[in-house]
Amino acid sequence: MGFRVSQTIAVSLLGFLFAGSSVAQSLDAETWYDRCRELTDNSAFREARSTCTQALDAARAQNQTQLEAWISDELGYTYRKLGELDRALAVYDRALDLYDSLGDREGLERTYNNIGVVYQIAGNYAAALEQFDRALQLVRQRNERFGEAVLLNNIGELYRRLGQPQLARSRFEAALAISRELGEAQLETIFLGNIGAAAHDLEQFETAIDYYERSLALAEDIGDRQQIPQMLVNLGATYERLQQFDRAILVYRRSLPLLETLGDAATMAQSLNNLGSAHRQLGESQVAIEYYQRAIELRREIGDRAGIAVTANNLGVAQWELGALEAATDSLYQSIEMLESLRPGLVDRDRVSIFEKQAQTYSILQKVLVDRGEIETALEVAERGKARAFLELLARRRSPEDAEALARDLVPPPTLAEIRELARNRNATLVEYSIVSDNLNRPSDLFIWVIKNTGEIHFRSVSIDLNTEIVPILTSGSIKNNDSGLIHGLVRSTYEAVREDLPGIDISRLNRNLRSLDRLLVEPISDLLPDSPDSPLIIIPHQTLLLVPFAALKDENGQFFIEKHAFSIVPGIQVLDYTNFAETTRSNAPKHSEILEALIIGNPQMPDDLPPLPGTEREAIEIANLLGTQPLIGRAANEAAVMGQLPRSRVVHFATHGTFRYLTNSSIPGGVALTATDDGDGWLTSDELQAIGLPQAELVVLSACNTALGAITSDGILGLSRSLLAAGTPRAIVSLWQIDDEASVVLMTNFYRHWLESGSASVALRQAMLEAIEDNFQPKDWAAFLSVGEFE
Repeated sequence: MGFRVSQTIAVSLLGFLFAGSSVAQSLDAETWYDRCRELTDNSAFREARSTCTQALDAARAQNQTQLEAWISDELGYTYRKLGELDRALAVYDRALDLYDSLGDREGLERTYNNIGVVYQIAGNYAAALEQFDRALQLVRQRNERFGEAVLLNNIGELYRRLGQPQLARSRFEAALAISRELGEAQLETIFLGNIGAAAHDLEQFETAIDYYERSLALAEDIGDRQQIPQMLVNLGATYERLQQFDRAILVYRRSLPLLETLGDAATMAQSLNNLGSAHRQLGESQVAIEYYQRAIELRREIGDRAGIAVTANNLGVAQWELGALEAATDSLYQSIEMLESLRPGLVDRDRVSIFEKQAQTYSILQKVLVDRGEIETALEVAERGKARAFLELLARRRSPEDAEALARDLVPPPTLAEIRELARNRNATLVEYSIVSDNLNRPSDLFIWVIKNTGEIHFRSVSIDLNTEIVPILTSGSIKNNDSGLIHGLVRSTYEAVREDLPGIDISRLNRNLRSLDRLLVEPISDLLPDSPDSPLIIIPHQTLLLVPFAALKDENGQFFIEKHAFSIVPGIQVLDYTNFAETTRSNAPKHSEILEALIIGNPQMPDDLPPLPGTEREAIEIANLLGTQPLIGRAANEAAVMGQLPRSRVVHFATHGTFRYLTNSSIPGGVALTATDDGDGWLTSDELQAIGLPQAELVVLSACNTALGAITSDGILGLSRSLLAAGTPRAIVSLWQIDDEASVVLMTNFYRHWLESGSASVALRQAMLEAIEDNFQPKDWAAFLSVGEFE
């Protein structure tokens, strides 16, 4: 189904921090101001706008600077509630100037917060967070607990919009504790509702309903006219998720007259949008369209870009259901344009999380375009929906000018001409996969585009259906054999089976799974793949397909995929443009004696009581001998030594423990183990790799466990492999699971021997795997390794 947003109230500090202030200005200005505040307190925003304007004129005429600042804040709040965001920002900016001239820290706190709320509504999340942080620093300096609670709440709401509900909930709960400490019932009702919204986002629906009902009851007790309809809307959204559509419609309709009386355009638009979704799920698509059109009109009026994106997506789905494909295409493109306008200025973590929330729109648009026969345009959209935050991260390494430009704009998605040119320039066959959803947001089809090295584009589509022969016996436990989880279950089942130790695993089940994945992913395009096994082949998986051990997939003759094809993996076609840039920059860089040909690390003194890996020491010594250098072994493999040499090394090899758990507070998990020292904890993290940079590295090999893993998103896998490419290397070898120590020695030694001969990491990895197969190694001993990035 089309996605919906169950918004919460981002409360303003206005009307609360004025307590105890004395107003000693002229009677006329004071009278207007008191009337203005009375109207806003009673949510009579249209009348308040006129009254506040008159109060402002009176204060200016009498040079009452303090009063003018307060009235400007109140008028800005009124403009915001009426959806007049540009006017709100203008009067808030004037208020900031006035408070600054007066040295009024409380006024600055309040206005920074209120500007943040406006930016948040407008979808400028980076600017909103900046304003909230400024205000939060000021209120904490004064130990002003009320303001701190409000700001924690507003930051929490921002995290919700960025797709980070767990972070949001922690902020809401901290705000709730302060509100109870202060005995502020009005804040408490808001924070209870927001915790419910975070629980809703986490799919804890019964918990969400409990918090909404508690908020609603308290709001009714204290007569909070704004919170009552908001909680009705939130309850309706949760009833929808529980498929109680008639009940949802009742509470949405109950909210509308209350919102009309308040003049609350933002929440009314939300209620209309959600009414549309409830009717659509009852099969009443035409009724849904009428509600969506009313909602989108309101959202345009108030400049709510995030809301427009939501409703335009939902409208497009309803139009598609009725067969109005051209109208659906227009609506979905509008949604994407609004979504993409929200990303500039965000840090990488927030770009990733918000992009993940937006992934469904790209998927539905691909489906609509394919239904229209616009196959190549659908490829553009598939690529537009992949690795965007990663591309923006890579682009920042090009130059300070690019970094500055990207603070304002995004890396433009590739055109068909550029996609063709990338394939031709590399003389490579590109294979792009896309898991697309139906109108209920269930994975329903697998789209596959093959771009030949001539630039010719081919398309194949595979239905994901329970009755098809591709379905294996899935594992028990968390993986469910149902419609929505089928393709994900098949991939994860295969992943679990292939990495288990023999003979505990059922060989027949493993072979069935490997064959099933080959039938799904390879067989439909086998006639389009290169004839020569060493011809460049670059695979672009999507979502769970990033876990597929492509090398071990089996065809109908029992032949492994790696026996027929060398290949590399990238999270998006356009990533190749930026890894190629890194290689060009490196080849043009001046050569000097400080550049190290190879940095080889093996069996450090492990941190965190990890067991030693004696095989990795032998692996490091043998590889160092091949490359003509000395390895860093044991105590010598400490953080300071390694980090000092990384930026100068052309080849980097880690033979040690790896992890894909979170080692820092960032959104990028993963790290490799080194020797701990007084100055280091013994973990070289994804963040540190990215910060240090690999400006000279032509190849990085992580011969460690799980180094290809991380958080799976539409932006790719967030982990070590992403950080390596972002740090500047054009290619890396990483692993999908825990590797046998002795098997790794054999495979990696053979890999480097072939790499020195061929100069291609992908070809060398294939040759090493073929030798492992000939020596009767099992797939778990060799198929974990992936070549990521450039093929050569």
